[in-house]
Amino acid sequence: MIKIKTRPGRRNRNNAEHKKTKERLAAPLLIAGKITLMAVFAVSLAITVKFIYETSITYGYFQIERIEITGNRIVSKSEIEKTLGDARGENIFEFDIRQAGKRLESLPWISSVKLHRQLPSSLVVAVTERTPVATVMAGRLWLVDEYGYLLKDFGDAEKNPFPVIYGINTSVSELKPGARIDTRLIEGGILAIQRLSGYMLFGRSALAKIDMSESGRVELRFAGSDVSVFAPKRVWTDEAERLRTVDYIIRGKEGSVESIDLTFSDKVIVKYKTTISDDKGRAHG
Repeated sequence: MIKIKTRPGRRNRNNAEHKKTKERLAAPLLIAGKITLMAVFAVSLAITVKFIYETSITYGYFQIERIEITGNRIVSKSEIEKTLGDARGENIFEFDIRQAGKRLESLPWISSVKLHRQLPSSLVVAVTERTPVATVMAGRLWLVDEYGYLLKDFGDAEKNPFPVIYGINTSVSELKPGARIDTRLIEGGILAIQRLSGYMLFGRSALAKIDMSESGRVELRFAGSDVSVFAPKRVWTDEAERLRTVDYIIRGKEGSVESIDLTFSDKVIVKYKTTISDDKGRAHG
């Protein structure tokens, strides 16, 4: 059987063109209709939200009844709630969490804080506290974190479990909890504390004092030892490893050691105590 293809008639062509024309004319109307529906929906939603908000305020709905505090170890919950202000009973939507966060971050021990509302009636407060790493002698003994924030007046040096950084001249006019000293003044000491964390000189002496008074190096003193260890003030590379190696080599002879110098990049200098002998041959240090 032979199939013969035929061209569409003029009427079919006219119908197709008419259909396309209708579709072109209808497209803008459909878009306008969708936009109108979206606008009506948005206005309705705004009116609904406003109604709920005004109703909650008028009739006392969504009042803060519970404050959940996490992350605090040093700062008490009562101090945090006191700093928040009269939060309980306030409408949860009207409570200014941004200002409340700023008030909390003004506390010396608090590094950062996150607040959010938990409907219907809870305020969640997550705090991050500062971590003390040393004490600094600046007029008196201050407990500080690694960023130089003064956490508290430590007072009793006899009960100080942290290394003491001294030999600095701070430019802070008024030293008080929450104030910050220039980290450049203490960074060498903080670096030594971090790199020598857990290290005991000759297996028995913990890092106790860090003298920052020299311009290019720091002097480290260890509890119960009269050996001075000199280290770089700004940048450490393998100094901690070299100190451990020298410690291992001279252990048992540390009584004759005066100092260990780690400030050279290619060597470690161990200085021994000098002795002189009197006419009877007795040695004197």
